[in-house]
Amino acid sequence: MDNQHEQSDLSPLQLLEQRIDLIQRKVSELLEQQKQTEAQLNHYRSLLRHYRGVYEAEGLDFGYHPPMPDSIKAEIDKAVNPPSEIVIEKEPSTIPAGLPIQSVFKAVLIIMTESDGRPLHGTQVHEKVMERYSEVVEGTKVKNSYSAVVAALNRGTRQGFYERLEPNIYRMKPREVDAE
Repeated sequence: MDNQHEQSDLSPLQLLEQRIDLIQRKVSELLEQQKQTEAQLNHYRSLLRHYRGVYEAEGLDFGYHPPMPDSIKAEIDKAVNPPSEIVIEKEPSTIPAGLPIQSVFKAVLIIMTESDGRPLHGTQVHEKVMERYSEVVEGTKVKNSYSAVVAALNRGTRQGFYERLEPNIYRMKPREVDAE
């Protein structure tokens, strides 16, 4: 009841000023919440990009591999490299782990990994991808296969896989080895 009595003592102008102050405080609180939420969202997006890169790198079978005995290596070579007389129908391209390559990004990553750190021009990468993985590029929604390869190179640069040395010249970033 005191609150009603106090409000009646205030002029309409004072009541409006109080109301405006209250609304401005709420707005500033909501803006602060929005900033905090956007910061969290950006953090989780960054984590998602990082984990997606790690997941794709694991899919390409990077990392430590224990040495195999020679007998197992010979069996694998025999299975992977059949005699030249046998003609095999073209099977879908696979990554070292045996999984099929389903994206231009993975095809480009394999080509860049095989370059051993040498700088490659986008057209060179495009030619090699078209030579080995043309079915992957043809399956994309992009009309121009070259633009798909360049987009994959730019994405790899953003994710830290490649260095862009000059316009349209890329090199695989050297992998940092932990000193133990």
